[in-house]
Amino acid sequence: MIRLLDDPGWAIREAAARDSRLTTRVLTSLLHDATTAVSAAANPAVPEHVMQHLLDRQPSVTT
Repeated sequence: MIRLLDDPGWAIREAAARDSRLTTRVLTSLLHDATTAVSAAANPAVPEHVMQHLLDRQPSVTT
């Protein structure tokens, strides 16, 4: 699975970033890469504390 993250095809890399078998370490690095961050954030294996950290960094939205 890891090797697919370097595939020249964008759709292949996106699908690989969403694979729930990726380790927390790999997911964290993908979240810091602008080309894979959105796909990695959609990965159900992202630990809750990592997702909470990402949400805490987002600017507040007021209505």
